[in-house]
Amino acid sequence: MQSKQLDEARHPYWRQAERTLFLAWKNGRVVGRIAAIADHDLDRQQGHAVGVWGFFDSENDHGTAMALFDTVEAWHKSRPGARVSFLRGPLSPSLNYTCGMLVSGFDCHQPFLMPWTPPYYPVLAEQTGMHKEQDLLCYRFFRQTEANAPMVKLAERLDLTDAYRVRHSTRATFKSDLRILTDLYNRCWDENWGFSPIPLIEMHHMLREIRFLPGCMQMIFFESGDLPVAVALVLRDFDGLLRRTRGGIGPALPWHLWRGLQDRRGLRIILFGVLKEYRSGAVPLLLMREVLAMAHERKRMEYLDGGWTIEDNEDVNDLCEQMGGQLITRHRVYRREIAPEPEVEALRAASV
Repeated sequence: MQSKQLDEARHPYWRQAERTLFLAWKNGRVVGRIAAIADHDLDRQQGHAVGVWGFFDSENDHGTAMALFDTVEAWHKSRPGARVSFLRGPLSPSLNYTCGMLVSGFDCHQPFLMPWTPPYYPVLAEQTGMHKEQDLLCYRFFRQTEANAPMVKLAERLDLTDAYRVRHSTRATFKSDLRILTDLYNRCWDENWGFSPIPLIEMHHMLREIRFLPGCMQMIFFESGDLPVAVALVLRDFDGLLRRTRGGIGPALPWHLWRGLQDRRGLRIILFGVLKEYRSGAVPLLLMREVLAMAHERKRMEYLDGGWTIEDNEDVNDLCEQMGGQLITRHRVYRREIAPEPEVEALRAASV
């Protein structure tokens, strides 16, 4: 899957971003890799240039990691007019995809599409001057525990059918619903840390293959009248299927799909968003209730993963915990300051 994400000719993400890939060699063999990424949409959204890095792999060697991060820093310093003041990563290639280094939860089955990274990775990052910028949390809801959570019981007593309508996307409505999903995503998350908007063509690229897999995707909308106000996107955990097909779809897919049904019986909430003006009411609680009810309808479902969520999003994290979610993993996004070039700073000071 990573080779497809890095394909500048075919993946729509690279229409607004650029990257250079680096390999670390030692004694004639590759011992590490990293990508230096310039996300121009992210820079515009944040109001400053961000030195993104991702697709990091390294043996447990301080010198290798330092060489990789220093190379990325030099690449970002060379960006014309960018004035990058810090590095951020791993984002592979952005927060809309695989991101973060695992810092806790190494022994549990990882949430679908979240990376498992070796325990020595955070040590290497911190030895090379990286420090925590943000943690990404994932909660797991088990069938036997969530039903007894107080907030679940409260949600079951609420009846707001006169005010809101729940609608599940279908194959017939997928094309129009994809536009609604993209619009809600960009509006719900635009004030979040590290947010980068996602265009419709990129959202379609992300979901186009998954939507043809039976029972693997659920798109749930909350509507007030004709106005969509909240959305949840839930995917089945078919990590075993991806391993068998090596991330692709081919003639043997039906066989692998049938075999995949014997794998872990889990789901993951990929997106969960509520428009700002509806967050203080019952909509987040009701949307979570709908997601849990959908999961319960699957007789073989054993768990539902919610996340990731950013650590300082207290409203969402509290909702997950109050509805029976258990914190299972923590992935960390790191930051390293870039020292300004002395001659550039001197010139800037002289021009004031």
